[in-house]
Amino acid sequence: MPTYNVEAYVDKSIQSALRAMKNIESSELIIIDDMSEDKTWKKVLNYNHLSNVHLHRIEHCGLGAARNYGLKIAKGDYILFLDSDDYYNASILEKLQNVILSDNSDMIVFQWQSLSERKVSPPYGDETLRGSWLACWNKCYKRDLIKDHSFPEGILYEDSGFSLRAQLDAKNVKFVNKPLYIHRSQSEGISRRKQTFLNRLDVMCGFEEVLSHYPKQEVKEIIVRTLISHLSRSIQRQEVIDGDDLDLLQNYLLKHDLFGTPIYLNSGRIASLCVQFLFYFENVWIVYIFLKWVYKITQLRRFKIGR
Repeated sequence: MPTYNVEAYVDKSIQSALRAMKNIESSELIIIDDMSEDKTWKKVLNYNHLSNVHLHRIEHCGLGAARNYGLKIAKGDYILFLDSDDYYNASILEKLQNVILSDNSDMIVFQWQSLSERKVSPPYGDETLRGSWLACWNKCYKRDLIKDHSFPEGILYEDSGFSLRAQLDAKNVKFVNKPLYIHRSQSEGISRRKQTFLNRLDVMCGFEEVLSHYPKQEVKEIIVRTLISHLSRSIQRQEVIDGDDLDLLQNYLLKHDLFGTPIYLNSGRIASLCVQFLFYFENVWIVYIFLKWVYKITQLRRFKIGR
């Protein structure tokens, strides 16, 4: 569990893990503070007396480095990740342990819910690769599966490529059709601060290794959808986007032969994206360029309008 400037949420996060660990022998909580500047570390130190909680503090290196540090010192046969402004369902470890004991899975994917303005969403996630979500925190990993894996450091969205690669490597993946994780969608947590579209393009770094090992169509579709989604969010949140960023994205699509990937977008989604582009750039030409991208990415002969 990495922490950085989350004093408002860190106690609830830690306490949710401790409740889940209550009846699970040989479980440990590793907290790595990334040199917080608020009262986060002071609050974390309140748990230093617990034998199954291990506290570490590293120089400010970012989320990927903090997670890699935790992976190196973890002793368990199975690994979970917890963002320090999120929290667990109290039954998470018990349910995962039951699956492990019955099946010895390489990876267990479970549903999760989003918390926004005190409202909890319906459960997200399903048993498909696309539906399992590109996040590291809604999965339980067998240690042997990820022992040679690491998170990219010094970037945002470092877990997208990590979790996708691990799931593709896994031989035995099980799905728990119950929400076991609550993810805060609007907080000042370590990965949800104001950013630019260039920050969002960090996600491409994690996908490099995935594409080199698994250049299959389903993987390309997931990656293209993810990139379009980041572009859409960046516009919705009025983040900084410039021409060099768009050139970088286009060159990445060309490099990995991602133009022509048969993704399926509904007509409402395309219309919404066009309106967003027009509102943000105030330029019809940009909307035209975007539609050309959609055409090239989907090669319209394989493009389907659906609900």
